[in-house]
Amino acid sequence: MLELKGIEAIIFDLGGVIIDLDFQRSFDQFSTLSGKSPEAIRQGIFESGLLHRYERGLYADAEFLTEIERIFELTCDPSSIEQAFLALLLNIPPARIELIRNLSKKYRLFVLSNTSSIHYKEVNAILKRDTGHAHLEELFERVFLSFELGLLKPHEDIYAAVLEQAQLKAEHTLFLDDNADNLLGAAALGIQTALVSKDQSILNLFNHE
Repeated sequence: MLELKGIEAIIFDLGGVIIDLDFQRSFDQFSTLSGKSPEAIRQGIFESGLLHRYERGLYADAEFLTEIERIFELTCDPSSIEQAFLALLLNIPPARIELIRNLSKKYRLFVLSNTSSIHYKEVNAILKRDTGHAHLEELFERVFLSFELGLLKPHEDIYAAVLEQAQLKAEHTLFLDDNADNLLGAAALGIQTALVSKDQSILNLFNHE
């Protein structure tokens, strides 16, 4: 269980913290569409820098889908490409949302996510399906998204922007992420951090049954 003494605000990552992810689902669907191996797909999207550029807001949605079509020489319609890209998004357990609602009574709550506009729209659709809430903005004071900020975790500048825009003090702020590198970027500015994993979800961290 986390020690929350002195904490006034909690910043949540999105993927792997609030919503469950399975990247292999996207790799497999793109593999089926292209005839290329799932590993080639992973390298082409996730290691080439293409996804990071999109998550920084450097591509419009249609431009990103067109770039994937070009790279993997796809002949399918754009909707099939988009569905393969969305396949990695799974579900949002209602218990996590209940926890967030309870925490909001004591703390200022925020989201900070490396994500794209296509994924974020789908996240809200899944939120509505699984919990009845139409938008994450109903649950958090503010949602900070990389494609809107033009910045990416784990670079320190994105955490500095959140601290400044939300008027937070680093030493009184807790950041939760499933990527240890992202925690290092936040900790460099004095933000307190905690790692989320499949074995240690936010429900475990906050001892919420």
